[in-house]
Amino acid sequence: MKKILLGLFIIGSFNSFASDKMPENTLDNIRKEAYTFYNGSEAQDYIRWQVSSYNKMYKKLDSSNLTKEQKDSIIERLKGMYRSNYIKQNSVVDNEIARYSEINTKVEENNKLAEKNIEIIKKNNIIPEKILKTVIEKSKSKYPNNYEKQQSYLEGFVENYNLLKK
Repeated sequence: MKKILLGLFIIGSFNSFASDKMPENTLDNIRKEAYTFYNGSEAQDYIRWQVSSYNKMYKKLDSSNLTKEQKDSIIERLKGMYRSNYIKQNSVVDNEIARYSEINTKVEENNKLAEKNIEIIKKNNIIPEKILKTVIEKSKSKYPNNYEKQQSYLEGFVENYNLLKK
């Protein structure tokens, strides 16, 4: 009887560690790893630490300004490097978020520069306005939110147009 009550207590205490977000298989993996390397209260401490790290890592990701795809990419990258070691994942997730944020900043800067260049191309060309407008719309539909590619598309058109005109 004591063993049954102790077993129910341990199962109940594991469930109190779990996050609403945490998939059951993730918690199962943490438990397996804990009882492979530790016994009793050490295992429970390890499980608490892993679950706490997991929750902190996801809170950091949720509070970042990254896109869902970037967050998913970070998660996959960390899983690939550290498997189910959420303690280690949590310790490096800040660096990953910073790296993606830096990339986003550079992309935004490049897009702003390319957008300015597109305006310069529009003003400095003798291409009929109707044709230029059509090409710009086509570049926007082909490459939405990527002004660098829109600029390349427009520059290629202008170059070809000028060659054909000669």
